[in-house]
Amino acid sequence: MQWMPDSKTLLVETVRPSRGNPPPAPTVPDGPNVQESLGGGRGARTFEDMLQNPHDEDLFEYYATSQLAAVDSATGKVTPIGKPAIFESARISPDGGHLLITIIHRPFSYLYPARQFPKEIEVWDRTGKMLHKVATWHWRREAAERAAALPMPPILPARGAAVRAICNGAPASRPR
Repeated sequence: MQWMPDSKTLLVETVRPSRGNPPPAPTVPDGPNVQESLGGGRGARTFEDMLQNPHDEDLFEYYATSQLAAVDSATGKVTPIGKPAIFESARISPDGGHLLITIIHRPFSYLYPARQFPKEIEVWDRTGKMLHKVATWHWRREAAERAAALPMPPILPARGAAVRAICNGAPASRPR
């Protein structure tokens, strides 16, 4: 929940109006759960409570999907913005006319948390129309988190900036 620059409207994430019931658990497994480790390389970091199967993916998508909306604080009128999605973040431009949106999408990982799932970073207008696709980030792109953390400059009207590492984000290829 964030206040819009007009100090009268709130930007919120709501439950989808037509969400329905959660996906039912399968009565019979799709098949064996196989994970392979061929050895070599370095060990992977482990996390608790990761997705473990396709049903977990469906439940994650069901519960994490929301609808962005603008709520007028005086009247309580709710105006949907764009289509429902799994929003990692929504940032408002200083003039209130644009939104910087980060959307998580499939394929989900069974090894990493949601903040490292694939995502799209887009600029939307106040109605939810995509004006510009800033970036498409794939698995484990720490640069996506750094880019999403960049604040919009408060003294400039509706401007954005994109930063690209000269080493394409790969630590092994850093220039010397």
